[in-house]
Amino acid sequence: MPIQRYTSTPFSVINMLSDLLQAFLVIRFVFILFHANATNWLVKMVYGVTLPFVSPFASIFTPTRVNGLTVEWAALLSMIAVAIVTVFLMSALRLVVSIAEEAEEEEYERIQHHRHRHRHA
Repeated sequence: MPIQRYTSTPFSVINMLSDLLQAFLVIRFVFILFHANATNWLVKMVYGVTLPFVSPFASIFTPTRVNGLTVEWAALLSMIAVAIVTVFLMSALRLVVSIAEEAEEEEYERIQHHRHRHRHA
């Protein structure tokens, strides 16, 4: 059975938001790489959505021009940061879920043990 990336779980919400943000960052990278028209509504929207995620990295490296193309390092660093944060969130969520499942299992066993004792009393 294939693993589904998106189901109705909190894990899917994190994956979906991460994938959506990564897609916007890739589009931003391509727009800047090929000097997209910054006055175009779609380009403005992509830049606006991604700016809060790219701006913390903007002063680390200046964009590089190579053969007429512009490489925006901040967008690439932002993609890496989003991937790292996503892994961290997924790990934290897995930990919380496993603790909750363990507590639920213990409670179930306690109830079953209590019922068993009352039947034989």
